[in-house]
Amino acid sequence: MPAGAALMGVFDSTNPGAKIQPLPFSDAFGRSDGPAGQPWYVPDCSPQLQIVSGKLAPSAVRNESVGLLIDNDDFDVTFDVTYSAADSNRDDVQLAFRTDACWGPEYYLWATEPNVSLGGTTGVTLYRHSAASGFVAVSFVSLGIVEGSSHTMRVHVHGTTCDVHIDGGPPFMTATIDALPGQRGLHFIANHPGSTIDNVNLTVSGSTGTLVFSDDFTRTDSSTSAGGSWTTVRGVAGIASDQYKPVSGTSPAPASDPDSSAECISLVDVGQVDGQVQFDFTAGGSSQLDFFLAASSDGYTGVDVICSIAASTIYVFERANGPGFTLNTSAAQSGMSIGTHTITIIKNGSNLKVYFDATLKITATLAHTYTGTRIGPRVNCSLAGFGGGRYDNVNVSTL
Repeated sequence: MPAGAALMGVFDSTNPGAKIQPLPFSDAFGRSDGPAGQPWYVPDCSPQLQIVSGKLAPSAVRNESVGLLIDNDDFDVTFDVTYSAADSNRDDVQLAFRTDACWGPEYYLWATEPNVSLGGTTGVTLYRHSAASGFVAVSFVSLGIVEGSSHTMRVHVHGTTCDVHIDGGPPFMTATIDALPGQRGLHFIANHPGSTIDNVNLTVSGSTGTLVFSDDFTRTDSSTSAGGSWTTVRGVAGIASDQYKPVSGTSPAPASDPDSSAECISLVDVGQVDGQVQFDFTAGGSSQLDFFLAASSDGYTGVDVICSIAASTIYVFERANGPGFTLNTSAAQSGMSIGTHTITIIKNGSNLKVYFDATLKITATLAHTYTGTRIGPRVNCSLAGFGGGRYDNVNVSTL
């Protein structure tokens, strides 16, 4: 994904195409001692940091780490760190970013206590690391970090700039870094017992986006209702195995929509026109999905936009108080298959972007002004195998 695009989520490290947690992402580690668990993963070059008394902590004098897979090179992360009181010459806690491998290229931010290798100088060093060149210092700032002290660190990476803050202050370090496209690891590293990492908060660079709606459909199976906040305005929807399931469609379709003969439509009011919508779609016998954005009360009487994904093409359709939809744009894609896919749609004014399994497929300019605040799936129940399609993990956030 290009730098500057919206940061969409934290990935399942065992299945990089699947997102577990939409952003913003926070973890205070308030759970039982042991492995941090998904979405945290263990880089293959070091032992695993584990949860000890509600914080990440190393068990021995060695590099121990955990990481997050994210889908953007730009990010803004804060975390609390306590430096070991028993260590006089080691780099206690590090943050490695723009990395998906142990040997980079990547960047390491080392916050050090009194360190023999640095002549006793305390401070923060940003290194660029690669297998070819090893560690090369990009920037160093002398800082009075003492043994046993606790601080809140913030690292803000945007484009080719890295700003580093401590304890809520302005940036004490601003460094120029190079873009490393395709790298998307964020690793937290500690290497001496007594040092800890806590309260990790991650969001898109420069964004104050918050989650405004979320539904994972975890409720009792039903053949008559989708439950939650959903209103089924046409046809019948239900729940099957903790997923949204179309049951049947209403036929004939209203005169304002000659495109489908029998439809199941469910909408939820998310209270905003613009934002990021993300959901999982499991293709069944039919590999087509339609999803309303900024819809009117029933998807027909106002100005509406639909993202439609078929087996080999993604479409954006618009309609303004008239019969039928008008094609805005389309793009070829070959990824739709039987299985689960993650769709992300970002609407910001007249700008619309569509991602299929984290790959940007469409950038469109909408022709109409939208005031509807509803979203939701539309299923053409005249298609063979329509009942095999499922929707899950619908998340909506501000930009």
